[in-house]
Amino acid sequence: MLRLALFLTVSLLCLPYLSSAQIDQALSDRTQISSISDTSIVSEIDTSVIPTSDSLSDILSDSLATMARDTTLTTAEGGSSSQPVAAIKYTADNISYSFNDSTLELSGHAEFQYGNIKLKAGRIKYHTYSEMITADFLPDTTGFPSGANTEPALIDPQGTLVGERMQYHLPSQQGRILRGRTKYDQGVFEGQELRVDNEQTLRINLGSYSTCNNPDHQHYYLKVKKIKVIPDDKAIVKNVVAYVYNVPVFYLPFYVFPLKRGRRSGFTTLNYGSGEAQGTYFRNLGYYWAASDYWDFKVTTDIESKKGFLLRPEFNYAKDRRLRGSIRGSYQSEFGLKTTGWDFFATHWQQLQPDFTISGQAQFAQSLKFVQSTTRGVDPGQLQSSLRSTFTANKRWGQNSLNLSVSESSPDGKPIRPTSTLGFRFGTRPIFKPPQIRRINSMPDFSERSNEPEESAWYHSVLFGFSNNIRDQRSSDTTTTQTLTNNFNLSSQQNLFGWLKIQPQSTYSETWNLKTDEGFDRKNQYTMGIAANTTLYALFQPKIGRLAAIRHVVTPRVSLTQSGPKTDARRANFSLNNIIQARTEHDDQEKKYNLLYVTLSSSYNFKATTRPLSDLTTRIRAPGQRFEINATLTHDFYDPTTIAFRKPWLERGDLNTSINLLGSSSSRSGSSSYSRYSGRSSTGSGYDRYDQGFDQVKGPWTLKLAHRYSVLRSKPDANFSTASHILSATSRFNMKTLTDVLHVSNPLTNNWRVQHNFNYDYRRREIVAHSFDFYRTLHCWEFQVRWTRNGFNKGIYFRLNIIAHPEIKIEQERRSSG
Repeated sequence: MLRLALFLTVSLLCLPYLSSAQIDQALSDRTQISSISDTSIVSEIDTSVIPTSDSLSDILSDSLATMARDTTLTTAEGGSSSQPVAAIKYTADNISYSFNDSTLELSGHAEFQYGNIKLKAGRIKYHTYSEMITADFLPDTTGFPSGANTEPALIDPQGTLVGERMQYHLPSQQGRILRGRTKYDQGVFEGQELRVDNEQTLRINLGSYSTCNNPDHQHYYLKVKKIKVIPDDKAIVKNVVAYVYNVPVFYLPFYVFPLKRGRRSGFTTLNYGSGEAQGTYFRNLGYYWAASDYWDFKVTTDIESKKGFLLRPEFNYAKDRRLRGSIRGSYQSEFGLKTTGWDFFATHWQQLQPDFTISGQAQFAQSLKFVQSTTRGVDPGQLQSSLRSTFTANKRWGQNSLNLSVSESSPDGKPIRPTSTLGFRFGTRPIFKPPQIRRINSMPDFSERSNEPEESAWYHSVLFGFSNNIRDQRSSDTTTTQTLTNNFNLSSQQNLFGWLKIQPQSTYSETWNLKTDEGFDRKNQYTMGIAANTTLYALFQPKIGRLAAIRHVVTPRVSLTQSGPKTDARRANFSLNNIIQARTEHDDQEKKYNLLYVTLSSSYNFKATTRPLSDLTTRIRAPGQRFEINATLTHDFYDPTTIAFRKPWLERGDLNTSINLLGSSSSRSGSSSYSRYSGRSSTGSGYDRYDQGFDQVKGPWTLKLAHRYSVLRSKPDANFSTASHILSATSRFNMKTLTDVLHVSNPLTNNWRVQHNFNYDYRRREIVAHSFDFYRTLHCWEFQVRWTRNGFNKGIYFRLNIIAHPEIKIEQERRSSG
């Protein structure tokens, strides 16, 4: 009955195209039409598209869309009357129906829609009995308007699949495309034959893949015998040959491209290159497993012809912002399996309770030299003097805390006995508090009780706190020291006359030491003192342009301290702080700036027999977002020969200036593409010493200049000598911007970006560090060269990679062993 209703509906819709005789004949033959054999209906159809018990279950469907049209039929999805009814809508310049094979033919601007599946072509044939659709070009465009012979295209909400000829079976949602192509993300898959199924998989035979959109000539492509694409998951390719300008450059028997966004499991992408120290190498060969949202695992291998194997496992975990950590390491061996180096690094942080956390770091290695030799790029690890491991546990109770710390610092990378410290801190707080702000667990209130509200009295600002710790330290194989230290502090801040601040304070420290072969030792130290300071203001209102006012803030401070008995001293300290501020007004907007800081400080030791007055130190700072000046001047009050008091003379001067200019973020589409494939796991933390930092050149234009200059002399009448004179510069810019300013722009330099790092010791006439990075895009490629003229990374590195897939690259590295 369903077929009869479908036939009658199609027949009525096609009445304008049929004569009355044809209509009569159709009605009389309706029973015969219903019983036409499958063979007569699909005589022009590839029957392999119709699903069997061994249907296409391993392929990727790419793209299909939705639309609404004039003419509508209804049928059950999947060919079952129990399924929801889906509408069939179609339109064309010419519509005809053949009763011989139950075929509806749409010609010229043909469009056919079934549910969310939409098909466009020059010609579409719909076999109503088998529900098979065939789409191709018009064999003859005579009599059709311009543009009627459109290319066959299968569309869904995710994209489009096009080809020369298509067949699609509606109930099973399986199809076949000849000489088809589809776009996925930034790349295009093409093939002689594409097959799709209802599980959103696509299989391509004799295909290719490229992200190059050059219409005349592709700069590169991957030629593949078979491709299987699973949307938002991965693409599996077999027998891959990479071509650059139609020249084959490498072959892989199979490979897996990850297509998921964010974290996804899959094979890591292989890097190939060569260097003087490493020879020919393959790097980053391995697998990344995104097991869950809480942990992942990655293991990769580097194979270098001159060094052997380098295995690098990495495990990362994180959960609910209360737990995170990573475990990683490396193991290197020669091809004969002789171990040449290893290292281990782990971090962990966990919040056991809101006020209780633990954290730790463990770092060991066969040797520190191995860690340094396997570091790539400019990395602080090259300058490490030791490998450090720590563990801490911290518990808080309001202002109080208990802390356990275990740490070790190994100069050779091997484990040593750690130093352990257990400490307790009683936070500094008022001894006496007004009743309205008293809290539980605070210090007891010894003041008299009163039913009336209590105002703040002088004793409410008296503060007390203490801390203690126990330390166990092993300085050698036979020497161990245990130390118990207690620290107490008492202080207060009082205001006199409304303008003078008085701060009495005292501290006491008691230390007990128990050292192997030396026995028990007790030491104590106290410090008592009082400080006074005030603040003075001077205001000038010049009203010059936008400048509304200038304010000078002066803060003199004097303190007296007495300490003993170990370091018996009585000292007076004095300082004078100056701040120059400005206020501007424009369009009813007010802005304030700190223009200049000047601080002078010195001290006087009453118990010193010689040179009781210390040097006068003057610090000057002019802050700014782009330009900053720092200067330090040291004046001596004594003659260096006779030690006689005299007028101050300049003994030393230090001047540091810096310029930091930073442009807006680059608008280049590929400027951030490589960072997505940096190889760091999303749950991991810490510095990757294998990252060479090549992405910096893609950042916004930058100009950083720094100048450090120090002079000194030994006596007042001597000439100044240069103690230090360092010039450093970092610049990053687009050549087109520079050449446009100089009016010398040309096509050879327009697309180049350059980064230059320079560090020069003027006193020694020596270049400390010097490197160049050159970068440019070549349509779908990006090209980069780094030239490091000196240092541990001295050499030249070359890389050419695809912008859309920066992990697909060719690289060459040449390092000097000197």
